[in-house]
Amino acid sequence: MIFFDVVNEDNVLTFEFAGNIASVSVLTIPALKRSHSRDGVSSESLARQWLCLYGVGKSQAPPVALVTSACLAYLAWSFREGAQLSQGMPKNTAWLYGAAALLTLGIVPYTLILMSRTNNSLFAKAAQALESRQEGATIAFDGNEFSKLLNRWANYNVVRSLLPLSGAITALVAVLG
Repeated sequence: MIFFDVVNEDNVLTFEFAGNIASVSVLTIPALKRSHSRDGVSSESLARQWLCLYGVGKSQAPPVALVTSACLAYLAWSFREGAQLSQGMPKNTAWLYGAAALLTLGIVPYTLILMSRTNNSLFAKAAQALESRQEGATIAFDGNEFSKLLNRWANYNVVRSLLPLSGAITALVAVLG
């Protein structure tokens, strides 16, 4: 029974991971933008805050995706046809866990392929925001362009969160048989 506790814990972790990614777009980014519109926080400050937020996400999300995907891949291997755990289980259990692993790890290529251009533009804006703070700076920071980029990033990020969510649902289907 300990094995099934591990299965359930990994599935809970995958759901939490998806929610963590989505929360940045549906909670954090709107709060940052509200602080700009209501409290007068500068666009430059928002750019710097996004850079910090990105750094935290970049340091946490890929390792969590890798560990979670590795656990799901192990489950796929454990439930493969002919394995002791596969007895009495639907034949597609291993395939479901394998698909869940790939979906969860899918955030990495999604980020590299689909989000790189927006990320690079936001990095440039954040660098520009840092330069505009220096004394005697002649660089004008375009807050409207940054806001558009931030909205695009938030939309991409919500879609990215659907990958581990889909993985979690797929693993749940495997658990429920």
